[in-house]
Amino acid sequence: MEMRNVFLVEYQKIVGKELFRVLKENWSSDFNSFISEKNVLVPSDISLDENLGVKNPNLREEMWSQLDVIVNLAATTNFDERYDIALGINIFGAKNVVCFAKKCVGLEGRLSFFLADPNGVPDLIPADMVVNTMLVAMVAHAIERPSQTIYHIGSSKRNPMTYRNFGEYGFTYFTGKPWIGKDGKPVKVGWPRIMGSLTIFHIYVAFRYLLLLQALAFANYFHGIYSELVISNGSFDDKNTEKLQRAAQKNSKDSHLFYFDPKTINWEDYFLNAHFNGVVKNIGK
Repeated sequence: MEMRNVFLVEYQKIVGKELFRVLKENWSSDFNSFISEKNVLVPSDISLDENLGVKNPNLREEMWSQLDVIVNLAATTNFDERYDIALGINIFGAKNVVCFAKKCVGLEGRLSFFLADPNGVPDLIPADMVVNTMLVAMVAHAIERPSQTIYHIGSSKRNPMTYRNFGEYGFTYFTGKPWIGKDGKPVKVGWPRIMGSLTIFHIYVAFRYLLLLQALAFANYFHGIYSELVISNGSFDDKNTEKLQRAAQKNSKDSHLFYFDPKTINWEDYFLNAHFNGVVKNIGK
């Protein structure tokens, strides 16, 4: 009961936002009943388990049978968050949501477009290179005085790949190895539609998916959080990481075991023969 009260307080904070002002004006005294009809409050915790902390089995079955869209916005963005909390919400939480979604019979994911500058460069790097860099950095600084050296691990500076490349690789992979849907039939993929500006994105969402108020709210939310990431020509300085790599190659005969040079990555080979295979194996089953 205590958890439900906490959720109710948070719920009231949400519907009290300026975002709902127009709805309140239109529905007046009927606003609360309108919101109650459109929303069901389910106390849960995505970090707990694959049932998202929903203990009532009947409620879980109802959710699995009726949900057709899941949007996961649960995350902690505190840079000094406790490790166990960040791991539980951001890592295991996301995994649990995916597992829960697989049980929803009416849920079939499809990405019809994505917002990005087609020629923009995402700062990608395989996870094993991140781990290798951390290990080498720990050894390199083990006998030194504490320092504030920052090692950025990325590829945008020395081995850039564009969002257009990513779309092409995805189309090539899933055309040759179709994703099998819940109905047992191959999912037909189309050439990726990349929206290169927020103006086009706003228009598309407003006319295709949502009412005007919802479209503006969602688009503005998206703009505030992601626009600097996906519509940007910036790249990240990794000079310190490059120096670390050269030092490791010079001073250690085992440096080849801990490679983290982004220039060695063949992005097409990586996505077609490693990344997408992993996605299908670990998420798609």
